[in-house]
Amino acid sequence: MATNSGDLTQTLIEGGLAPQAARAIANAIANAHSGTFSRGRDVSDATPTDQLRMITADTRRYQLTNLDFSPAAPFQDRLSSNPGEYAGPAPDHPYKDSQPLVSAPPLSSPRVQGSDYIAVSDEVTGNSAVSRIGLRLRQQTGRHLRIDPSTKFLDALPFLASSQSGSFLSAEFQETEEGTQLVVSLRNLEKVTAMLANGDTREVFVFPEAAAAGPDGDAAGGSRSLDAMTVQLSNGQIREIYALPKGSATNPTGGAVAAHCRAWAVFDGATAGTNPVNCTLIGSSNITSVTRTAGGSFSVTMTNAMPNTNYMVLLTASHFDPTGGNNDQVFAVLHHLTTFSTTQFHIAVYRRVDGAAANASRINIAVFS
Repeated sequence: MATNSGDLTQTLIEGGLAPQAARAIANAIANAHSGTFSRGRDVSDATPTDQLRMITADTRRYQLTNLDFSPAAPFQDRLSSNPGEYAGPAPDHPYKDSQPLVSAPPLSSPRVQGSDYIAVSDEVTGNSAVSRIGLRLRQQTGRHLRIDPSTKFLDALPFLASSQSGSFLSAEFQETEEGTQLVVSLRNLEKVTAMLANGDTREVFVFPEAAAAGPDGDAAGGSRSLDAMTVQLSNGQIREIYALPKGSATNPTGGAVAAHCRAWAVFDGATAGTNPVNCTLIGSSNITSVTRTAGGSFSVTMTNAMPNTNYMVLLTASHFDPTGGNNDQVFAVLHHLTTFSTTQFHIAVYRRVDGAAANASRINIAVFS
């Protein structure tokens, strides 16, 4: 529209506008005030820069003709075409018609401009000037983009997952067809059977004994650590585990926490053999052996030690001789002074009728703590 600025001014004047106003409006519309106001053709450099390192014969002949230009060539051409005469027009510029040009809009600013995170580069493709648009990437070590507001660059980085308690918790990112997936898994869990306060047993997964802190953050209910807890397994074994506490432990309304049976056995005190002899265990839990050391005297060995020696032992025994009637009723007692520790204790069985030692055929033991 710059070449038609005068016609636009005349048209505005004929329409009733003052000449000064018509000229101002024409300049604004036709961009006549711009520094690029021109009636000629604006051009852009389209030199094939990729061919400058290796110039072929066709490129030298048709595109970069100035490479073989000689300042005396115009004079020699005129002398050869007009023998005996000399015409003196100035020779053409050495670079005339040797630089490929393409037309461009009459604007001083580039046609395509970059902005934050966008890069624009001018290139030449097929003897035409083109603008290549791309992202301003600073690092290309991954497949996920991160914005850097300070430099207006994009960083292509991988997602990294780490755990503050690697012994218990692990996490990793996995690339799938649906997207990037965060996989979190627990590690080093052991399956055990725990006894609840009401006597029921339940299989639970616990962390083994280890000096480790729990994870931090909202997932753990704030900044919390794993608490060391002592639980009794179904086989009577005492095990220290680490767990995230759900709340403070409370005692039953009826009083202190009831003692639990930590070991029991039913054995045959009349097992044949010369003392000492290992008595036959009819059924047991957390009791390794019962040894008859003398007539009516038995030593009980527990598999797992009690927390301390303040445990309680309940004893019952059957008739010494089932054919002897009530006169052969027997009773069992616990001998603290003979052998008593966290892993072993001694019991004795006597006949009620005369107090003599008796090898009862069925003796029951229960250990509470």
